[in-house]
Amino acid sequence: MTMENKIAVYGGAFDPLTVAHEAIIQYLLENYPEVHVYLTDNDEKQYNASFQDRYAMLITRFPKLNIHKQSVRTFDTLETVYGKYASGFENKKPGIDLIVGMDELNSLLAGEWKDSDKIISKYDIRVFNRGGNFNFHTEFGEHENIKPIFVNIPNVSSTDVRNDMYMNPMYAGTAVSSPVLGYISTHGLYHQVNPITHCLEEQAELAKYEPGNWPKPSVTATFVVVNAVGDPAIAREDQVLLVRRKAWPFAGYWCLPGGHTNPHESIEQCGSRELREETGLNIFPENVHQLKVYTPEDPRGLLKNHPDHWIYDVGVYVRGIFGPVKGEDDAAEAAWFPISVARKARLAFHHNQILEDYITAVGGNHA
Repeated sequence: MTMENKIAVYGGAFDPLTVAHEAIIQYLLENYPEVHVYLTDNDEKQYNASFQDRYAMLITRFPKLNIHKQSVRTFDTLETVYGKYASGFENKKPGIDLIVGMDELNSLLAGEWKDSDKIISKYDIRVFNRGGNFNFHTEFGEHENIKPIFVNIPNVSSTDVRNDMYMNPMYAGTAVSSPVLGYISTHGLYHQVNPITHCLEEQAELAKYEPGNWPKPSVTATFVVVNAVGDPAIAREDQVLLVRRKAWPFAGYWCLPGGHTNPHESIEQCGSRELREETGLNIFPENVHQLKVYTPEDPRGLLKNHPDHWIYDVGVYVRGIFGPVKGEDDAAEAAWFPISVARKARLAFHHNQILEDYITAVGGNHA
């Protein structure tokens, strides 16, 4: 059903633009004669992408969309829309439909918007619900100007997308469209890399290695450091320490800390030293336990001519109560992550397998 005498007003951060946002905008363009999208640029909030990048994502998908740099969460904004754009309708002054999701509606009704009461009393409000139906009339039936839009909208959260991208530099999910993901990776947003460029750069760097400079076989230690919750009965789960790599191979990927052994250095001593160098965390070698020996293969097939191809990697672990960490040396970042989050990430090398083997062998408190 088209809204012949209505102006649709829809706003948000679009950080990033998801397939849910796109479905809503597409519905509005098909059913309203005029649509205005308000892109929030609030200096008090630190967005992950700049206003220009978020604007570009919208234009990538909707080149002719009316986009404004302003929050829609004020009565003055809606008054401006009505006064400026209503004159373009020949027959009569149109009404305005304020388009919101369930979270936005709840915050509006709770008085968290500027002049919430004025907005509710003057303007019609149309509500989308992502991911399924809802008993709308039971919850909001007392407001005659608040009505649902029953359209299938993907249940996608921008926050979840950002978290996934933070853990996976080559995001392969379906929560953002291909054109938007192309823009994101090309411009390096949300820790994403361009797959083609990244592969070519890595191959160029790997070609510089001199295999003769490395002993065959080489021995490395990869450290699973788990910050235990102390009481397994509480809801919070164990956290695992990850570092984001600076160098090739797998530059930009998260991985377990570790590295090559020095001459006359035990596996336990190597693990402790690498951990200290990369994260600032000190663990005595006598507290380190061996897990398993690996002869790793690069799942991407890029390391066949790289010295890492002749490696025996010893997985080691320690579980205890530890403090904050900081990325140092060849680690761009270091951070604690819930084990359930780390398991979903595409870690560098064979480190997903090491983490799974730790869970099987040691257990602990994890989702």
